[in-house]
Amino acid sequence: MKVIYTSILFLFLTHSVLSQFGGTNFFDGTLNDWTNEDDTITGLTVLPNNDGNNTKFLQKISDGSNTGAGRLSIKNAVRFSGDYTCNNQGEIDCLGTINLILKNLNAYNLNMRLVLSGSDGTTLVSTNAVIVSPSNEYNFIEFNLLDPDFTVVSGSGSVESVYQNVTSISIIHNSNITAEGETIEGVFEIDAIEIIQLLDTPDLKKSSFEIYPNPTKDLLTVESDILSNKTFTVFDVLGKNILSFKSKNSLVNFDMSKLNSGVYFLKIEVDGKFTTKKFIKI
Repeated sequence: MKVIYTSILFLFLTHSVLSQFGGTNFFDGTLNDWTNEDDTITGLTVLPNNDGNNTKFLQKISDGSNTGAGRLSIKNAVRFSGDYTCNNQGEIDCLGTINLILKNLNAYNLNMRLVLSGSDGTTLVSTNAVIVSPSNEYNFIEFNLLDPDFTVVSGSGSVESVYQNVTSISIIHNSNITAEGETIEGVFEIDAIEIIQLLDTPDLKKSSFEIYPNPTKDLLTVESDILSNKTFTVFDVLGKNILSFKSKNSLVNFDMSKLNSGVYFLKIEVDGKFTTKKFIKI
């Protein structure tokens, strides 16, 4: 088992640098098509964050009964379905993330897993759980789909066959490798679940740039051996442009002290070619 920050790599061809294939942030006050495993909504509530920004979060309270309402899990069969395979045609490198922002208010650790169900009747579950300790703070979790870490728990298909047509995803807590959430009294709160796509052009490699420290509290430094004019743009997990400027310097410092804690993406563009780096503000 492993403890890591959040992101799920999405294999999807697009022509934008940072875009959303699917996602939910609960800003509209609805469940955004999230349900229990049995398609009921008992125990699911959207509540306001006390952050002064009118944001909202999804709360799942599990009552411990042998029903969908009693298992610590949620499912979405609408907003995250589709083709997860990468159309590799040599034009770009596809790289994306599902960013899950979760708070564990229990007295026990959560063992979070991703469940993918395919149209062929096959179900995949994360082999290694992401462990989230009890805290009043949100945590970021990452599930890597480009380097699959899945176990087939039902059906006769494979990771590749499920990727071709994902019909639903589930976010579950269970210490065992299973597609169902654990039957237990408990709660978790999710601020957002977003699928982000980050793309590189083949002529501008990530190795040309180094960013540090990562995570950062205030200054983020970008070091490069490219001396031509570079455009830097910072996006948040929702694809919002936070800041942008140009520089020819080989060493550039960004003041990130005013940003809220969370995951951000730095797009670096040179002569129409670009690459994207992920960093975390703490």
